[in-house]
Amino acid sequence: MVPARERCPQVRSRLYTTAGEISPSTWPRDASRMLAEVRDAGDAHRLMAKASAAEHYARKAQLGEDAITYAHAIKIDAEILLGQFLKTAERQRRGGDQSTPRELRSSTPPTLEELGVTKKLSAEAQALHTIAEEQPEQVEAIARAQR
Repeated sequence: MVPARERCPQVRSRLYTTAGEISPSTWPRDASRMLAEVRDAGDAHRLMAKASAAEHYARKAQLGEDAITYAHAIKIDAEILLGQFLKTAERQRRGGDQSTPRELRSSTPPTLEELGVTKKLSAEAQALHTIAEEQPEQVEAIARAQR
């Protein structure tokens, strides 16, 4: 197989995103490690962004179906983790205690807005997590349909 740089010389060696930088040569190894190191909803959301960027890069650089599928699988796994964290997290109460600054209210869980997660993504991630728990074979079909 011809390396992406030789097939497409204008492709940059690193892809920069708001979630950090991704090195195409180390993405598979790094992605698995990052998935194992996800500790909270914020980490899962950042990994989803990186995986989405890697999937886009793999398409544009024509790295092959395996690279695209792998990046998409990492994105789905990160979304399932995000759903798990959101489902088990304590819900933010409406209004909350506004008399105390946010920094001092350490026991208050972060809001979706603070995590950078939309309500739609939250609902989709929680639904995907439920499906992954109850019908794991359906996750693969959903992933194929999303690509």
